[in-house]
Amino acid sequence: AMIDNWLVRYLSHEERGEISIWHLNFAKEMLETKFVIGLFDHLEESIFRFQYYFGWNHDNHNSSSSGGGNHTAMTKAKKTQCVCNSMKRHFNQHEHAEIVEGSDEWNLLLEKNKYDMELYEFAIDLYERQGNTIFTELLEKRETKKESGLFCE
Repeated sequence: AMIDNWLVRYLSHEERGEISIWHLNFAKEMLETKFVIGLFDHLEESIFRFQYYFGWNHDNHNSSSSGGGNHTAMTKAKKTQCVCNSMKRHFNQHEHAEIVEGSDEWNLLLEKNKYDMELYEFAIDLYERQGNTIFTELLEKRETKKESGLFCE
């Protein structure tokens, strides 16, 4: 059996039984107060935000091995590309039939997961708001330097 509204259930600690708007609002509050939002549709920017927020500095992680040879450290851009590629490779690996938007199947899934869908819309909005608040300085610096070092394709 399919578990409905999995993410809202997970964030509100309600594994079984009915869920309500209260659970959705609790999940929204959790996202807003405890998470830095990243979106797969904006993978490059999301990774950049995570690096900035959590202080992940690729330059401190030399990729050369010990052995005394002349090893060239990976550039920040190459390391980020590696992260992007790895994430894309491991995303949604399971085979499944494509569900066409607007079909009966689509509408059934949408209805069964209405709270998760609303939470997703909230997360998209929160991503934008975080970009305009938490990451304002970061984005200004990035625009000034005109170099992101990121290349997710």
